[in-house]
Amino acid sequence: MNEHPVKHPPLHTKAEVVEDILETLGPDGKDSRKNTPKNELILHHHGWGRNLRNYYPMWDNEKLLQDIGEDHADDASGVIIREVWQRLQDSGT
Repeated sequence: MNEHPVKHPPLHTKAEVVEDILETLGPDGKDSRKNTPKNELILHHHGWGRNLRNYYPMWDNEKLLQDIGEDHADDASGVIIREVWQRLQDSGT
């Protein structure tokens, strides 16, 4: 049995995943990610990044990987992390 929850139905575009994350992150989650310096976003790779790879089953979601423009789930989660960070920077909240 998989111990990690999985998003059903899976999302197939970067935009869908980013919107889903922004809609579900609470204020503390948004603040902690927004306040992470851009050059330290890699620190989210093992924790938040792993959760993203599992929740949005990136390992088995070829449509999502293709839309993100990456061949590997590790790289795809990095793109998502940076996009969420940028959207939070641009939001002014």
